[in-house]
Amino acid sequence: MLQHKSNMSKKGSALVVGMIAVMLISGLVIVYHMLMLSQTENARSFEEHQAANYLAKAGVGSVYAYVKAKNGSVTEGLAVANSGKIPLIEGQSVSYTGTSNENTYYVTVTRKSATSANLVAPYAEADMVAIYEIVSSGVANDSVETFTSVIDVTITTSFSLNLDKAIITEGDIDLQGDPQVLGGVLANVHTNGNGFIQNGVVVEGQMDASGELDIQGTVTINGEIVDDPITYETEHSGVDRIDLPTIRAEDYEDLADYKLLSSGEIYVKATETTVSAASLGWKHTNGGGWSLKNNTTPPEAFYYVEGDILMNEDLGTDDDPFNITVATTGNFSMNGGSRIAPYKNDLAVLANLDIGVNGHADASYSGIFLAHEQIDFSGSSTTVGMLISTGVESTSNVALQTNRLTGTTDFTAGSDLSMPNTDDDPTVNENIKQMRKSSSVEQSDNFARFGLGPMGQEEN
Repeated sequence: MLQHKSNMSKKGSALVVGMIAVMLISGLVIVYHMLMLSQTENARSFEEHQAANYLAKAGVGSVYAYVKAKNGSVTEGLAVANSGKIPLIEGQSVSYTGTSNENTYYVTVTRKSATSANLVAPYAEADMVAIYEIVSSGVANDSVETFTSVIDVTITTSFSLNLDKAIITEGDIDLQGDPQVLGGVLANVHTNGNGFIQNGVVVEGQMDASGELDIQGTVTINGEIVDDPITYETEHSGVDRIDLPTIRAEDYEDLADYKLLSSGEIYVKATETTVSAASLGWKHTNGGGWSLKNNTTPPEAFYYVEGDILMNEDLGTDDDPFNITVATTGNFSMNGGSRIAPYKNDLAVLANLDIGVNGHADASYSGIFLAHEQIDFSGSSTTVGMLISTGVESTSNVALQTNRLTGTTDFTAGSDLSMPNTDDDPTVNENIKQMRKSSSVEQSDNFARFGLGPMGQEEN
């Protein structure tokens, strides 16, 4: 009996010891498992932070790459965030996103300040130095790393037209009446089409055509009366064509101070507001386009115009010409005795369709006149600058089928003329000032500064 109790006691003790051992082993297993989970989590977190870190740097690098790919270029008037272009207005920011290995970075580029440099007449190389701050956050699951970088760039705001021509046309040109093309070695006329010169015309330089040249009557070319028209026609016909720039008013829209809208209202860039046409000296008629309000003077500025525009009031004086630049999607017409000078660089008028100018004896104009279709200068006026017509076909409602210089129009070739820059490839300098890690946060802190909600989704 006692032996049986002793055996039971021993068995009970063994059971207890076994249970304790099992519990200890289970505890060790649980502790080990937790340690493994912790290590795995730490490793995951480390990898995510590293990934976010590289993503943030990639975001900064995307701006560097954009600048360097364009030879450091930052083009005035273009600030398309999704293509990585940076803002041109001080205090303005653009934001965009990018991806790398299915993760995302968010970049904001802000223009901090700007100083002028090399601004020398006549706009040979008009540059501006600007400081930019780049803030980039990389997102990898729950981890976010943010880097800030500061760069400075030199913005080319204009480019020179190095052409030794006063007038260049894609289509035919007709010079008749008593027009004079003056300006010495720059007073040359070229057409990629056919050229017609009639009695009384004076061209101080040369006249040539990629098509055929036709001289009628007594004309003066290169300082001499052409005694042998047939020989001159033969020598100056069939010459190499000149490639002409594409004329698009839309490319200059962002540079304009005012936009004359097809709705009849005017958008003011400085205040980002829309005002009535009359408040700025303009009027709009449906089907008739834009014109000046009677006996009023609009602000001197760069105007972008949707539709046709008629300058039908006398503006400016000989001592104080009216400064204006117009880029229109339609036709440009000007009548009367205005004294006009360019407001933006040397660009006077750019038209998607025709340019027609009918001046009075006291009218004077200066600058570059570019038309996608035809140009017609008639009446009596004095112009200093350049005429470029890039079109052949006539699609406008203005009855211009060819380029013409008629009447007693004196046209003097301008020198060192420049256009506002909208090209993506100006040559500028880029200098990386600094790059620093500015923060390391969890995604739960959200992305309010990017206008984004959790997981980088756009907030509604």
